[in-house]
Amino acid sequence: MEKCAACKRDLTDDDRSIKLCPSCANALGVIDMPPARRKFAPCRACNGRSFIRAIPREVAPDLVQRGEQVTSPMAVTIGAQTLGWLGTTIIADTRKACGILEIYVCRGCGYTEWYCADPASVPIGPQFMTELVESETGPYR
Repeated sequence: MEKCAACKRDLTDDDRSIKLCPSCANALGVIDMPPARRKFAPCRACNGRSFIRAIPREVAPDLVQRGEQVTSPMAVTIGAQTLGWLGTTIIADTRKACGILEIYVCRGCGYTEWYCADPASVPIGPQFMTELVESETGPYR
């Protein structure tokens, strides 16, 4: 039987894709890796051919359950949730990530590139601190 990489408990068939039990995956903010965005090419800085692909994560206080923390994948922006009897309080919700980020780190020199796993999912608006910037001219002048 396969074991959880963090706590060494037995995994069910459903847990094997990320090699963590649900409680460890939730505590560590681990999700299934999205498809790679970067096409393979040697490092731009040193021509190295070995990389670490990672989904960077962040830890934040859980505003709903005071004293707890939330670990989640880093993203371009996050959504919100409403609290209160009439939904009058709005708080940021790190579990509603939009545009999960991934990084590639060259193992030779450390040069790092960032990519967005799903740029089409990123909402545009002041509440997300995003804006759409488009060029009016083509690549040639």
